[in-house]
Amino acid sequence: MVKLRFLLKKIIIPVIVMVLIITVFLIIKSTYDSNNKGEIKGSFTKLPSGLNSLVEKQLPDGQFVAILDHEVFTGLGIALLDKDHGFIQWLPEAEYLSPNKGDKYPGQYVDWWELSDINNDGKTELAIELIISGSSLSHPFHLYQYLDGSFRLLLKFEDGVNHTELVDLDNNSSKEILYSFALSSIGWYERTYIPWKEVWTWRDGKYQLANNLYPDIYQEMLLKYDELMKDSQENELAQPYQPVIKCLEEKAKLNISGTLADGKDCRNLIHGYKNF
Repeated sequence: MVKLRFLLKKIIIPVIVMVLIITVFLIIKSTYDSNNKGEIKGSFTKLPSGLNSLVEKQLPDGQFVAILDHEVFTGLGIALLDKDHGFIQWLPEAEYLSPNKGDKYPGQYVDWWELSDINNDGKTELAIELIISGSSLSHPFHLYQYLDGSFRLLLKFEDGVNHTELVDLDNNSSKEILYSFALSSIGWYERTYIPWKEVWTWRDGKYQLANNLYPDIYQEMLLKYDELMKDSQENELAQPYQPVIKCLEEKAKLNISGTLADGKDCRNLIHGYKNF
């Protein structure tokens, strides 16, 4: 009897309690998922079975942008759906095809996204930054505008060691695109010693390069280049990049003065650089 009480107290009862806790958690999770992620309907069922969750945002005309979790590739893909949740297209377009079924998979997977009137023009835009792709440490960025039932590509960035932010720098409800990247990404020194930033703003119905309108950003870049130049003087392998750093410094100074300058022009100073 004493032994049975010991087993009940130390083993059986704790196990029962744990099972009850897990059961309650699974019930709550299932309820949450069904309320917040919706169901895969219609022609959506033709997609791979690994597509196991869905988060939607409805567009003004009733169609949907869907965030899909693909367990096979452990990544998020974005798709455009019709009003009945029928699949229309991946965003960006699919790059990989299933060899067995012909089902389309998203070519790359999402790091962050925003669906809103990004530029305050009365239309809906979709911004997507994708996860790191390849050894160049690229985060491909796509900006779309929704018109007449489909998304039209406005901008696409794919440089190495890049990152994109949407920031309202002018406090006018229209977001600028702040784009950071390395002029080349073929090796560690290129990724480290030759960074650049661009600012894109919405003007005359499109996003345009506007580095010269934001001098504070390039004041910060000058401090960065001064630091990199000093560091390169103590590192023999970094010294070949000093002419590129000097060129970027000059471009930053031009932007500070109000003259539009593009740091990509300095790429011709990079030994062996090819713009594929």
